[in-house]
Amino acid sequence: MKFFAVSLFFILFSVHGIASAQIADYQRATQFMQEHRYEEALPILEKLYHENRRSLVLFDSYINCLVSLRKYDRAEVLVSEQIEQGPFAVQATLKLAEILHISGKPDEALTVWYDLAEQNPLNIQLIFTIANSLINRQEFEAAIDLYKSAREKMRDPTIFLNELGNVYMLAGRFEESVNEYYSLIIDSPDQISLVQQRFFRMRDQQLYEIAAFELEDRLIDMHYTHPAYSSMAQLLTWLLLETEQYRRAFLFSRNYETQTPFTIYSLFSLATQLRSAGQFELAADAMEFYLNDGNEAIRNRAREDLSTIYIDWAEYLRRHNLGTNEQLNTLNRKAADLKIQLLESSPGYGRADRVLGTLVDLLTDEQKNSVHAQKWVDRMRHYPVVSESEWLPYSEGKIALFNGEFSSARQFFTRASRISQNQTFEERTRYLLSLADFYAGDYDFSLIQLRSIERRSTSFYANDAIELGLWIQNGLRADTTRALMDTISESFFLIHTGNYHQAVEKLAPIYSQIRTPLVQSVLIRLNSELPDEWVPFRLLLTDYALSAQMQSPHRERLLWDRVRLLQASVSFPMSEFASVVPDSYSFLLNENRSSFLQKKPSDEDYISALEDLLMEFPDGFYAPFVRERLAQPVTLSPEL
Repeated sequence: MKFFAVSLFFILFSVHGIASAQIADYQRATQFMQEHRYEEALPILEKLYHENRRSLVLFDSYINCLVSLRKYDRAEVLVSEQIEQGPFAVQATLKLAEILHISGKPDEALTVWYDLAEQNPLNIQLIFTIANSLINRQEFEAAIDLYKSAREKMRDPTIFLNELGNVYMLAGRFEESVNEYYSLIIDSPDQISLVQQRFFRMRDQQLYEIAAFELEDRLIDMHYTHPAYSSMAQLLTWLLLETEQYRRAFLFSRNYETQTPFTIYSLFSLATQLRSAGQFELAADAMEFYLNDGNEAIRNRAREDLSTIYIDWAEYLRRHNLGTNEQLNTLNRKAADLKIQLLESSPGYGRADRVLGTLVDLLTDEQKNSVHAQKWVDRMRHYPVVSESEWLPYSEGKIALFNGEFSSARQFFTRASRISQNQTFEERTRYLLSLADFYAGDYDFSLIQLRSIERRSTSFYANDAIELGLWIQNGLRADTTRALMDTISESFFLIHTGNYHQAVEKLAPIYSQIRTPLVQSVLIRLNSELPDEWVPFRLLLTDYALSAQMQSPHRERLLWDRVRLLQASVSFPMSEFASVVPDSYSFLLNENRSSFLQKKPSDEDYISALEDLLMEFPDGFYAPFVRERLAQPVTLSPEL
């Protein structure tokens, strides 16, 4: 406000004939206008204007006040006087056009605007001003005609490209709009960010589709050496990703990479974007392009990034129960093989510490092989690029955690966190510190570690942190003796180390509380961790949970798990349904589920399970997957 008052003071004093005594009156009138008290502002402005007819500021305020009070005739008289006798005829003419338009005389207003433009055909700034006046009155077509006419008269096809693009956009003429923008980029490649920002602000699917189609046509006729080609190629990729045309984005980027005689890394960046969008298969195809590159450094980085794609792909399938254990194992095995191949072929690779650390992750978390992992940790100490890296204590911490040496694991993870300057890595070690405390039964300390991660909503570990935090909080609330939490933490550690039979036996008592969200959440984790030989048991337990609780925040996921388990159970003989169930879970075999053991699941059971899920959650996360399956011939088979 202080800056506004000082600015206003200088503006008024800079206008001819305004005395200092009139400043207070003008400020008071302005205050009335801001409060919509136009009747009180009008006499003040009228008096000031008649005393200072050469003041554009007072003229503008006076006219605005009259228009606000709908005194259009009086306003017309004043602007007409200024047009004939005043020092700012052009501004008054624009005001006249706007007053005519507001008062319901659009044709007369357009005539005034057009006449003013005809009288000043080469005045670029005035053309801008007239067009903005038209746009403010939503006369978009008139503004388009004005710009096009002025461009012809100036004989410059590159002028008003940005302005025409904007007006076409406002008029909903997307095709003409994007073509103006593309001409602007071709003429000035540095304007690419401006155009993309305009598209982003619209957030219109139809606009994006038209923009992608038109841009693809432009690039077909343009050689890749053109200065604007690279920028426009990036824009096209963004548009295709925004409209979920992932394969087209991949094919275009691959063609762009192929036609250039040098590596431009278009597929590198695209692979990262595809991975973020959950398009892992295309992301892998994009990265595989560089495995045959003649440059060793590029090949090595492609191996590392492709390995990361496989790991994320497997984790996504596991987290949402969208893949079989065989698929997950295959992806993780490919990831491990790529890392080992990279380390063997290029022992001096600059990012070997990261490769070794994530390899230890795979061996402990997925393959449950701490002995093999320990061999790689021993080799890490002899790698010159690794010995001082945070990944060495991190990997030692993973081995200690797997072996149940929780105190040592905490020390290693703390040391790794202190060495690292990377926030993502720090979040990773913080989560593992909380996991070590959780396994050790130190739940309060585990929650303290988790809080810093939960606040970072963009963290890769935020969801895991939230899930673990909810388990601890709900478990402690449900049982103050901590016996429930001790059972869960000990069971999950057994699962972490691959001791599935012991974990299942230990969890048996808590399923007497199957109606609670906490226990159902534990069941979901159990479903995603247990190997294939536990399919009949998992199906019986999931069916038991669904029949015991109709309303649950986890019901959609449990229904989906049941769909997957029904399809997987076809490869098991009926005898295994009963034999795989431990004695401690005999409650699963009561009379209500006796029919479950008398016949194998049929196509009808599978279709019914799909339809039940779709009926209950038509807009849920799994609805697209269910619709896809129902649209195909439904037949249970041993393969998911």
